[in-house]
Amino acid sequence: MEREEMIKTLGFSTKEQMISQLQGYLSNPDDDTIRLKEKIKSMMLGCPKLLWALNNEEYEVELFNEDGSLNDTGEWDVYFGDTSLIRPFLFIPETQDVVANYICYQTSTDENMRYNSEMKYFVITFTIIVHEKDSIDKVTGIARHDLIGGIIRELMAWSSSTMSSAIPIYEGESVTDNNYITKVLKFQATMPNNLVITDSAGTAFVNKTKR
Repeated sequence: MEREEMIKTLGFSTKEQMISQLQGYLSNPDDDTIRLKEKIKSMMLGCPKLLWALNNEEYEVELFNEDGSLNDTGEWDVYFGDTSLIRPFLFIPETQDVVANYICYQTSTDENMRYNSEMKYFVITFTIIVHEKDSIDKVTGIARHDLIGGIIRELMAWSSSTMSSAIPIYEGESVTDNNYITKVLKFQATMPNNLVITDSAGTAFVNKTKR
C-alpha cells in the first residue's frame, strides 16, 4: 500500500516516461548545477577562439576548413566529454608525454543571501590546466593559461541569462607536481534558491505557481 501511494507521487508510470522526465532536467531541472553546466558547455563549444586556444591539432580540422574559413559543419563537440579537453568536473591529468591542455568547470552554492532565504550565491569555478611543454601560445606570445582565462572572462561577461550577472571573485595560478600549469577562475552569481520541484506539469518553486 505504501508503494502504491509513493508511485502516485512520481509523475510517471513507465520507463519511457521516467527517461523523458530525466531528459527534461536539461531544460527544467530541479538542480541549478545541471542547468548552468549545460549553459556553460554550450557557451564554450560555441566559441572557436576558446577551442583553438586549447591547441589540439587533431581537433582543429573541425574548427577550420583548409582555406582558413570557419568550419560551420564541423564537430566542435569533440572538445567536450569525460575523456576530452573540456570536462564538467575537476580532473587532474597524470604525467604524460602527449601534450594536452584542459578546461574543467564546477559549480557550488556559497551561501544563502542574508535576510533573503529565497536567493543564494552561486559560484562557478573554471580550472585551466596547461602542459608545461605548451605553456606559451606561439601565435600571440601570451601564456596559454592566461589566454584561455582571458577568453573565459570575456565569455562570462557577455553570456546570457543568469551567468551575465556573474562577477569575478577569484583568480590564481600554480604548478602541479606532474608538469602542468594551472589557473583557477571563480565567478559568483546571485540567483533563486533551489526550492523547486519538477513533474509532468513543469518546474515550480515549492509552494509557488508552476512556470
